[in-house]
Amino acid sequence: MVIKKAGAAEIYWQTLSKQTRLDPEVQLVLTAILYVRARNGEAPEITFRGTTEFSSLACSAVPELKQFVWSIAVPDAEISWRLPRDLVKNPAKTLEAFLRLNERSYIKRFSLRPELVDEIAEWLLEETPQAPYWIVGEERSFLSGARSLLSGRAVRFATISEHLALLFTVLKAYGLDAGAAVLKPGAIDLSTLDGPVVTIPEPNTEGDHPPVGKYTIDELNYADALIKNPSRVAAVVSGGMLYRMQGEDEKLKTMYLRSGRLTRVFSFPSATGVEAGVETLGLLLCEKQGFESGVVDLISVPRLRYTRRPWPDDFRRNISLAMRGMDAEGVNVVRTTNLTLLNDRCILLTTSRVETPGDEVIDRLLEERGSRPLSTFVHIIRCHSVGPDCDSADEKDVVYEAIPNDINECGILRRPRKRIRIDPEDHTQARRLEKQAIMPGDIIFTQRGRIGSIALVDAVPKKERWVAGQLFVILRLRADSPVESPAYILRCLQCAPIRGRYERMSSNTAVPQVRSEDLDNLLIPLPGRESGVEEAEEAVRKLKRYSKEIEDLRARAEKLIKSVTL
Repeated sequence: MVIKKAGAAEIYWQTLSKQTRLDPEVQLVLTAILYVRARNGEAPEITFRGTTEFSSLACSAVPELKQFVWSIAVPDAEISWRLPRDLVKNPAKTLEAFLRLNERSYIKRFSLRPELVDEIAEWLLEETPQAPYWIVGEERSFLSGARSLLSGRAVRFATISEHLALLFTVLKAYGLDAGAAVLKPGAIDLSTLDGPVVTIPEPNTEGDHPPVGKYTIDELNYADALIKNPSRVAAVVSGGMLYRMQGEDEKLKTMYLRSGRLTRVFSFPSATGVEAGVETLGLLLCEKQGFESGVVDLISVPRLRYTRRPWPDDFRRNISLAMRGMDAEGVNVVRTTNLTLLNDRCILLTTSRVETPGDEVIDRLLEERGSRPLSTFVHIIRCHSVGPDCDSADEKDVVYEAIPNDINECGILRRPRKRIRIDPEDHTQARRLEKQAIMPGDIIFTQRGRIGSIALVDAVPKKERWVAGQLFVILRLRADSPVESPAYILRCLQCAPIRGRYERMSSNTAVPQVRSEDLDNLLIPLPGRESGVEEAEEAVRKLKRYSKEIEDLRARAEKLIKSVTL
């Protein structure tokens, strides 16, 4: 019976969308009007033309809507619609079907898993289960808030968007205990909200005030109001805020840490929604009371398990345990303190703190042999884009730009396939081509994207010009280097313990990158004896030989494939 009603509700929304071509949010308001009319004993039908008539009908049905500036536009054409009789008694089921049909679109647009907000709500309400909890934010928060209402929670909404406040208020017409408050940009006060709070900020496009999802002065005001709330609070933030160390991001993190209330920080990977996305996600959990030296758990969530849909039961259980400070499988946890994080540039990620057996090996080598920062061995040359691809046949007019795919299995740079046309009038390009030209003995290190993809430049044909692409830095041996062998530097950077260190330095963004400062200061152990350099050079000679054999085999295979005829 339930399945039949849910099916009828879904058919209703699909038919309404197809026949009226109204936006989903307009459909939601229109259906709310029909439910109010049915509840008042009137015929659940409506006829309107244009936004003015529609807003008048909506405000007469749901008087609370009069407080909002009407922000839903409808076509200037007569629309008549009626609510089917079999749906009149099931407003919650109808709303549930609406969310089910539109859920994928909401998650795809805003990359926030509703399962995550469900877990946040459970954590917020542990100490005050009867209190209403507040969801603060914009478009992202609608799906999460409506789902929470349907699950039986008492939910209130606060937003700087009158458009969204209008939609939240409309949910009362579906028989849910919903309420909405409009916040004023620049004067956001969450301390007066009578219950725990979860904030779900995002870029705001309404009006000319600063966007909430980008950490501006307005966002600092937002965070300050959040941590003054006397209840538990949770903040969903941009993942970039977890590792960036300048501007408003640093001020915002300092504010959370100095409150002493921050107890757990989650870093989620990119592709947090149904589709692979470019956004990373952070979650900050704050207890009611804080202590300046309080313990903070930094928790990182694996990408593959988080992006599976739906969440596996054991994974959801482990996320729930981690939120409560308990041991949980499948997540990485590093325990530290507010003061340590403040003194350590406020980086709220586990990546630079996870210890592995390889770290013990490197620490012992650094202590026994001594070490130097990478920048004392090599000049580190940053690279930029030099131009688009071209298909010119004239070798005099092109340069070859190396990209990570040009690095073979042995860590040797193949002849680049990407060709860039030289523009004699482009002086910026000329400077970059000169700066980024690579030569035998150089090491190219992938600083952005596929971190740790490294290659030695073995040879460059005399009549060709090769340059490093914008994802690389060029490591060129210094005249005063403590070790006069690029092979030794290459082998150090390729060894698993040091590779683990710079991979953990990489940012938790859609395109990972190692900060230039961290790369400059990456410690490289000095060779313990002369044979250490000799062994590295012998290993590189073998790699060059294997590389040639692989390339020969690859060429023979390609030739054989091309010779096959049907």
